[in-house]
Amino acid sequence: MKYIFLLILYISINTTYTYSQGVVNLDTTELISLHNFENTKHSLSFGSLGSINRSLQFNQSHSYINTSPFFDQNMQTINSYFITKPILDAMYVIGTNNEQYFSIFHTQKIAQNISYALLYNKKSSDGYYVNQATKHNNFQANISLRKLNYKAKLFYNNNSLFFEHNGGITEDSVFISDENIPRDRMLLDVNLEDSYEKNKNQFLGFNQEFYLIRKTDSLNKKSSQKINFNLALNQKSRFYFDSIINNSFSTSVLDSNSTNDTISQEQLLGKIYYNVQLIKDSLRITNVNLGFNSNLINHENNLIDTSFYNISSFINFSLSDSSFDFGFDASYYISGYKKDDFDFKLSYNLRKNKFNIFTQALFQNVTPLYELQRYIGNHNYWNIALNKQQVLSLFTQIEYKDYKISTRYNDVFNPIYFDNNVKLSQT
Repeated sequence: MKYIFLLILYISINTTYTYSQGVVNLDTTELISLHNFENTKHSLSFGSLGSINRSLQFNQSHSYINTSPFFDQNMQTINSYFITKPILDAMYVIGTNNEQYFSIFHTQKIAQNISYALLYNKKSSDGYYVNQATKHNNFQANISLRKLNYKAKLFYNNNSLFFEHNGGITEDSVFISDENIPRDRMLLDVNLEDSYEKNKNQFLGFNQEFYLIRKTDSLNKKSSQKINFNLALNQKSRFYFDSIINNSFSTSVLDSNSTNDTISQEQLLGKIYYNVQLIKDSLRITNVNLGFNSNLINHENNLIDTSFYNISSFINFSLSDSSFDFGFDASYYISGYKKDDFDFKLSYNLRKNKFNIFTQALFQNVTPLYELQRYIGNHNYWNIALNKQQVLSLFTQIEYKDYKISTRYNDVFNPIYFDNNVKLSQT
């Protein structure tokens, strides 16, 4: 069996830098923190500032295991706030190149046990070259109910991202000969003059918590048992257009005049689990979750229209004390498209005097996503049977005062990648 692996061992010390008239404490033991300090080196941008980008750092979530290359997976929801007075916060920023950012947030109680929150964000930029504009809109809202033995939250999230593709500058040699450089970058020719992409992601959810037992004794020992039920509807889509007015594309599968590629998914998600929590003197905390996940997916991609489902069980166990933390997480797919997939994770953190030792082990067996096995687009297509992927990840870190030493080992068995012809392959 072929596989790839990555092993990193490094030792460093926390360092303080002065940056933009402020002091930044840079944790050099974390590669991501180090690269984020100079954020032009850790990601590849597909537009102007604030536009969509892809990380250039190794990350097991980027190994095409659980994340789709076509959809944005980041759908965070705002918290619920039960406050005595309403809050309204607004911000507007405009840049020298017509970059704009607008944000407004509002929350308040409408009854003793009911509150709501609203958040709207908008980012836009014309870009620095022809056909490089970006527009990003996000709207979030929720309404929450809180009682002694019952909690409920209804929430909605709408994320819309539009950005143009120019395919890069036609002749980059203009930067070598100064006399040929136009002083206005908007005058430089680009490979794609009218290509653009639209991404939409909507999420409507309803979460409920039913408390069966809630106890607190005179010694400050607390215990609770509850059942959580979550139901959600997720709709996401991606649309890409270009007019094929030049020779930038060597293949046109569906239409030789223009490209109108679409891919979309609608998901009905359900989750039910039983939770037990024990707290002893606020020092020792035990938490256990045991339940089931399910999702029904309708997938459409140009000529493809199919549906499938997944049902999985999971358990989460955590034990925390003043000197250590222990965690165990496991999930197994009982039925559906991902049948026999599993995920196991163990973690342990020991704190003693000025020493801190943390270790974590992860092993996954994952079926590649459907869109990675079959896809139809105007400039690319594939229909390939991919084997399950296995991922082994080991991490250990020892910390003493300001010194840290850590090691990380990752194995990806049956890795998936795009070859030189932009075709999906597996080894």
